Amino acid sequence: MTLFVQINKRLVADSIINIHCPNCNTAGVVQMVIYQKYANVFFVPWMPAGKDVLAKCNNCSAVFIKKQFNDGLKQSYKDIKKGAAWWMYSGLTFALLLIVFAVYMGIQGEKENEILVLAPEQGHVYDVKLEDKVFTLLKVTAVKGDSVYLVQNQYASDDYSGFNGMRDKPYSSDVHAVPKKQIKDWYDSGFIRNIHAD
Repeated sequence: MTLFVQINKRLVADSIINIHCPNCNTAGVVQMVIYQKYANVFFVPWMPAGKDVLAKCNNCSAVFIKKQFNDGLKQSYKDIKKGAAWWMYSGLTFALLLIVFAVYMGIQGEKENEILVLAPEQGHVYDVKLEDKVFTLLKVTAVKGDSVYLVQNQYASDDYSGFNGMRDKPYSSDVHAVPKKQIKDWYDSGFIRNIHAD
């Protein structure tokens, strides 16, 4: 997993700050360096992951990490630190957009199904769950008056993803007639999972 998730860092500030060195008390010789860390997932910046901060005196070479900062160093850090760059959220933003798109498509699909279930037509194919872990397809061969004529696919799958390869498989020659209202009842109960109108 470490090959796919990495923490990188980028220099965001490197400044001489106007304070006295806490070690040698010399003014104007303390350099503060700030690195913004960010997580990469598959080489895409995902989100910020904190900062590495240190201050170094260019006179006496003393080095101070953030937890050693006195009040002057803390205030200087607050004055020069910057927020994370927008691009460090690229992966997270992309993932959120995918989720929003998936939810939107799900809502649109649900609306389309609600329309199709009320008006069955020849050629409609229903993804159905026969029982726990048994999925197959029903195809509308004809609609006459209040009756819908269906044939069942000869194949079944033990999970929902099996529908993908099943649509081109042969259907039974046994035709079953049900009232149109039954299609709506099946959809409302979850027996019909999805409707394909092509």
